[in-house]
Amino acid sequence: MGGDCVTMDALAEHILGVARINNVSVTSLQLQKVMFFSLKEAINRGLLDKSEIQKIYDRPFEVWRYGPVERKFTKSIKCMGLMQLQKLMESTRAIMR
Repeated sequence: MGGDCVTMDALAEHILGVARINNVSVTSLQLQKVMFFSLKEAINRGLLDKSEIQKIYDRPFEVWRYGPVERKFTKSIKCMGLMQLQKLMESTRAIMR
């Protein structure tokens, strides 16, 4: 990845952009699960080791009852609601083209 710094927000925007291109709706919980398992898969495949993950991604996941959650992201989604999540998906369409 070189000197690029990928954040949890950037990862979420990328995933939402891919979902938008494929006309797939995504809930906040689904999004966070995809984020978590994407990072886990990168570790499992040797694409990134745990120390690289900690350096690159700026906020950790927590273990919650229904799956992995990134607290700040969850609070943001609760505050802005699903309508804003949809707007974020629409705004990422241009990035993904």
